[in-house]
Amino acid sequence: MSSRRTRDRQLRKLHERRYTERRRQRRQRTLTLLVASVLVVALAVGLVLVLSGRGKQPSANPSPHRTTPTPTAAPSPGSKCGYIANAGEDSGKKGTQPVPTFTIDVNKTYKATVVTSMGTFVATLDAKAAPCAVNSFVYLAKRHFFDGLIFHRVIKGFVIQGGDPTGTGAGGPGYKFNDELHNGLVYNVGSLAMANSGPNTNGSQWFVVTGEQGVALPNNYTIFGLVTKGLPVPLKIQQVKTHTAGSQSDLPVTPVTIDKITIAVS
Repeated sequence: MSSRRTRDRQLRKLHERRYTERRRQRRQRTLTLLVASVLVVALAVGLVLVLSGRGKQPSANPSPHRTTPTPTAAPSPGSKCGYIANAGEDSGKKGTQPVPTFTIDVNKTYKATVVTSMGTFVATLDAKAAPCAVNSFVYLAKRHFFDGLIFHRVIKGFVIQGGDPTGTGAGGPGYKFNDELHNGLVYNVGSLAMANSGPNTNGSQWFVVTGEQGVALPNNYTIFGLVTKGLPVPLKIQQVKTHTAGSQSDLPVTPVTIDKITIAVS
């Protein structure tokens, strides 16, 4: 009887050990399945993010070599001309001219052929150094504004000056524009420059330097060209007899006219 009870106890213990071992194995399998499921879900989510492009957001400050700069338009050479109507200016028989727009190409060469009653000379205009003055001069020449006007101021060794539709030195085209004084050009015999009545009052009057007094002028006038052919003509014009007193002082006794000015572009 004792031996039977001993055997029964041993069988129960064996059964308990087997039951405990099966429970441990079931828990292990459950844990393994849970971990595997988590990994599968994480992998799936990661794959979706990668495929959808949401896994990595662009930096708020992208690398400089990947940045495409926004192109900036260069300012027009005529943006500082300040063309404006000059109310009340006497434009004589030519009449008030419309305020010009900026139309020249500063990368091209403009040559003005000036036909006068005493001969012809050619001036090369510097569109890069004085775009505003050149644009205005070309504009007026193409409108035949200068045709028939006189050189109203002639001083030997100094300048010959024209472009005034009234022939008095007080007229203009009916508009004015800004100076271009620090443009790298200097006075030489044959230089063309704008006449004015003060800062930023350029209009249609211009002069040619014909002597040392003109070369010594202060930097108050916009230089915009140079006589490159026919310089003896301005030098001959400066020799004419002029009035010496009164309102006609320096006006040629016998008028010297600008018959026409034509513009060539290359």
